Amino acid sequence: MSAAGLPSLVQRFFTQRLLEQQGLSSHTVASYRDTFRLLLAFATKHIGRAPSKLRIEDFDVSLIEEFRKRAIDHVACARRPAVRQAVGVVRRHGSSAS
Repeated sequence: MSAAGLPSLVQRFFTQRLLEQQGLSSHTVASYRDTFRLLLAFATKHIGRAPSKLRIEDFDVSLIEEFRKRAIDHVACARRPAVRQAVGVVRRHGSSAS
């Protein structure tokens, strides 16, 4: 597949698959868009090529799996302080309600 193939595939995925065929909400499409941005940034850094030079062949199982692992770790780390804060609020309100 040519270098121009990846941008075309991504555009078709958003316009034809998500919007036309599945009729997804703008919020869902925005979520896909944001994830694709993160994936492209990760691939660019991992492979060492500009986004415009990436090919569909670059997105093999190992790259996607590494991206998934890092995304999960990132979300887990980002949520920890929020979870601790939420537990603290529940404890404070729970102890004041008794």
